[in-house]
Amino acid sequence: MPKNNRPEFHWDDNRKAYKKVLKHPITGRWSVTVWGKTKPILREKVAEKEAELAALKAEYDAGNADGKLYVYQYAQTWYRLNTGGVAERTRKGYQNVINNHICPVIGGMELSAVTSDDAKKVISAAVEKGLAIETQKKIISTMQNIFEAAVDADKIRKNPCKNLEAQGRKPPKKKALTREQQQTVVAALKGEQIYIFVMLCLFCGLRREEALGLQWRDVHLDETGKAPWLEVCRTCTWPHNKPHVTEYTKSAAGHRRLPIPDTLAEALRAEPRTGEHVCHTAKGAAYSETSFRNAWAAVTDRFEHTVQYKQRVKGEDGVSVWKIVTETLKVGDAVPHKDRVVAFDFSFTPHTLRHTYITELIYANVPLKTVQYLAGHATPDITISIYTDIMLNKPEDTIAQVNEGFKHFQAQSPSTNDEKNAEIP
Repeated sequence: MPKNNRPEFHWDDNRKAYKKVLKHPITGRWSVTVWGKTKPILREKVAEKEAELAALKAEYDAGNADGKLYVYQYAQTWYRLNTGGVAERTRKGYQNVINNHICPVIGGMELSAVTSDDAKKVISAAVEKGLAIETQKKIISTMQNIFEAAVDADKIRKNPCKNLEAQGRKPPKKKALTREQQQTVVAALKGEQIYIFVMLCLFCGLRREEALGLQWRDVHLDETGKAPWLEVCRTCTWPHNKPHVTEYTKSAAGHRRLPIPDTLAEALRAEPRTGEHVCHTAKGAAYSETSFRNAWAAVTDRFEHTVQYKQRVKGEDGVSVWKIVTETLKVGDAVPHKDRVVAFDFSFTPHTLRHTYITELIYANVPLKTVQYLAGHATPDITISIYTDIMLNKPEDTIAQVNEGFKHFQAQSPSTNDEKNAEIP
């Protein structure tokens, strides 16, 4: 047989450690990752983990013969019954949570034997992996849904996940782009393939999958007697890295009609229609996950960042050799080996552009219900929970009330002071 040339371990440059992924014996997924700073340490940890998984499999085999219902089994049932009508991206999220976070910890346990302490172990494992609080909340939500469904189906008596809480620091508040930054983004990216996508997210607040699913038949620029508008009624997902456009949105509230601001309308009129999709590759096709990542590089390449590249230099003996060059790029610097110049001393994502759009609506005193509709939020509570810190909190909105509170310190006129002094005996 030919020799297996795959490396024993893989080096992760971000964590500066070696890793090895093992197959979970119950779920059949390659979902158990073991880390080690050195290869000898990792070998020991792998041996310990393999022994642990083997014991888990033996326990499962023994229990399964008795017809017991295990967490991984009911999680699969719950997934089949509850994800039929949801978006592909949401289904993948559930798959990830169940296969990579829940089942590796409690998947081999009997469903009725899981306690609140066992459920907490799932979150503790997520914390050890350094997962963000938002990711932990998704894990908690999924577990609560699974076990609540088991209660409703009379599989267990109570839900052990009701009081779970995410651990660690809360992520910093998302910041919208300033108006100067917005202008910088639009000017720097004009002419790039990603330009129209950026404009749709910034000027209409579209989610990434909504912008990529938008088709020209959904865009209405020159209807007599009507302002330019577009209809959000499709989303684009990437099963197996291929674009898949469907005629449904993230939720019922996601289906909406949006006015197109003049700046965006002008850009759309100038955009050549080389295919049915408004945002597309250079060949006019819908973006795959890989092609979109490559197109978005036109943005990330313009961030201030550090690069490494090889360069031919002459050594002391006059012989030309390759040398690794590390360079920190600032605004105005040319990006090595690319026809681009660093333009942003800030970073942003597609969601930052959407966040900026909603923030500008609030700053313009657009009514809350209108903001909710334009943002595609299911309820106004969602809008309030995210943006309450900026609603009516600008200095120009609050200065009158603050002055009223401290009016007793306002300077009095000289004539008033003279009258008061005259009254003093």
